[in-house]
Amino acid sequence: MYAAIVTDASDLSPQERQQLFQGLRSLLSVQFQEICFSLNSPAGLIPEGAAQGNAVSALLGWAESSGGRGLQSRIDAVRNKLVP
Repeated sequence: MYAAIVTDASDLSPQERQQLFQGLRSLLSVQFQEICFSLNSPAGLIPEGAAQGNAVSALLGWAESSGGRGLQSRIDAVRNKLVP
């Protein structure tokens, strides 16, 4: 699913961004929580009980923000978790 993701986050096409979003959204809740934990996302970033789509949006928004460590490192971490 993530083989097409490129090495530079600025090169992500809208389709690749959508693939990433959909892949994260389709995870089981516990799998998504594991990814959030492994990415060391800030406490309170994702409100308790948030819909999975809203949680994904918050996580990716943080990863792309100046407070995040960059989307590419996050994509690599997610890809490593999802693709053995």
